[in-house]
Amino acid sequence: GIPNSLITYDIEPNSFFALGTTTITATATNVVGSSILTFDVTVVDDEAPKITLNGAESVTHNAFTAYTDLGATTADNCSATLVTTDNVDVNVVGTYTVTYTATDGSGNETTANRTVNVVDTTAPYVLTQNVQSDTNTHLTLPTTRDVSHNMINLTQIK
Repeated sequence: GIPNSLITYDIEPNSFFALGTTTITATATNVVGSSILTFDVTVVDDEAPKITLNGAESVTHNAFTAYTDLGATTADNCSATLVTTDNVDVNVVGTYTVTYTATDGSGNETTANRTVNVVDTTAPYVLTQNVQSDTNTHLTLPTTRDVSHNMINLTQIK
């Protein structure tokens, strides 16, 4: 029969392989002689990073107050960077989207979003002031265009 062979590799079995292609040389040796063979091991990263939001996916925020997003974290089988795009305008009531984009070194990309509903929950109030006038004074009452940040301004016109 064929004598038993000892196979050795130029890279230790169970070694860590970096992304890309690594050529391995295997040598089989027995009492008759030896034989050498090379083969390639190719490691690819086709796994996209994962994003975890800190806090809720949808939040309600009171208008005219500073907004601080809770952020997010990313995890990947290699490593990834996380970029946040935040266009929340607290001075304009509406719905906004905060977008998180995680990208790894192989170009795999994942996005996650948080919806921010900017609402005005503060009731408006009117400041009053006694005004003395003669018969030539006219007062103009405010319209909706005169309302700003929950305050109505009355102006006196002569």
